[in-house]
Amino acid sequence: MAKAKLEGATAAMRMNNDTKAAAHGRWLGILTAMGLTEAELSGKHGPCPLCEGRDRFRFTDYKGNGDYFCSHCGPGSGFDLIMGKNDWDFAHAAQEVDKVMGNKIEQVFQPRVDIEKRRRDMNFLWTNATDRDLVSQYLDSREISLHHQLDLRDLRGHPQMFMRDSNKRHRAMLALIRNAAGNPVSIHRTYIASGLRKVMPPIETIKGCAIRLGATSPDEALIVGEGVETVLSGMEEFSSENPSGYACISAGNMEEVNVPESVERVIILADNDKSFTGQKSAFILARKLDMKGKKVRVYMRPDIGMDWNDLPKDERTISMSWSNSVE
Repeated sequence: MAKAKLEGATAAMRMNNDTKAAAHGRWLGILTAMGLTEAELSGKHGPCPLCEGRDRFRFTDYKGNGDYFCSHCGPGSGFDLIMGKNDWDFAHAAQEVDKVMGNKIEQVFQPRVDIEKRRRDMNFLWTNATDRDLVSQYLDSREISLHHQLDLRDLRGHPQMFMRDSNKRHRAMLALIRNAAGNPVSIHRTYIASGLRKVMPPIETIKGCAIRLGATSPDEALIVGEGVETVLSGMEEFSSENPSGYACISAGNMEEVNVPESVERVIILADNDKSFTGQKSAFILARKLDMKGKKVRVYMRPDIGMDWNDLPKDERTISMSWSNSVE
């Protein structure tokens, strides 16, 4: 038994070392695909993805290992960054990096996951997130007013959400992530002061899942985008179509999102990423939905690095669009 465990551990270590080697020099693309923003990866001083600092962090990648430095968190690698941002251990982080790079993942052993503990943790957190005024205040600060007219029961405010990175408690907006059947699988956390976003360890895969905003109807359009703020801004802009929304959390997950069969019209909001990640994911989803016979439109902001909530409300206009049908 001891020999088998040693062999398994050795194989796992070898797999992780192979991942490190394969990721060398590719961290900008890897981190972008995993949801880090252009501002965070620009090489200039800016907000830290791991702490509250607004001008402490700089991505350097000077050794090709996804290197960064934060005056509060200290130096680290790309692996340190995604481990801290997502509360992952190294083995989990290596698997996710392998997926992004398209490497075949060898399952040396299946670690035991306590799903019931995760479920209890999420239920406890959700039950104690009772500050709905916090959500309204946050969305108002992002110049999103449509939320006053919507039933956003899957968004809640937590006045004292613990953040492991800072070892402090902060105000946060929580959002349920639901699977295709409508069952909650995880909770997305937005720390309001810093803008840091994290997903709790899920009770099942979040691939294809989404944060649901408003009630989905076959007679109305469904707006699909990455973040809650992006989708709500789009719902406001296309309010004449009385749409509902799916926030997919990341560009990669948007490609896989499960759009209900009953929905006939889909509006996809693409982030205008310098790396083309947001655009690529939007059109991959558009093609999938088009092949299913749905009416699809894709919209994108004109400036690189911009999403749908970046502009002041009075400057938000539709300027770039693609459609598979004549409306």
